[in-house]
Amino acid sequence: PISPLVPLRYLGDKVSDYPSRRALQLWFASPAGNETPVKVVAYNWSRTHRYVMAKALRFLTGGDWARDYLADGHDGLARDIAEFVEKVRRREESVKSDESDAR
Repeated sequence: PISPLVPLRYLGDKVSDYPSRRALQLWFASPAGNETPVKVVAYNWSRTHRYVMAKALRFLTGGDWARDYLADGHDGLARDIAEFVEKVRRREESVKSDESDAR
């Protein structure tokens, strides 16, 4: 199985550090994927990718497959993602305002 926990290892995709939507769909539809907190996925991506966690999480929620998957009743995952994205967004904004105050 393709694990989204290890970036840069996706089906010969040389362009992106992220897995394909299909790879993600298969992962989260698998028994192992159901037990993988989305925060863990995002954190691991953020360590090797220039994007912050919020962008990794937005990627997780993007695309038709994610809408279909989340619509199937996986509302716990949807809630986790939404809460975490909001927390990261707020943290990013506070960091930006701290930097502008320092100038």
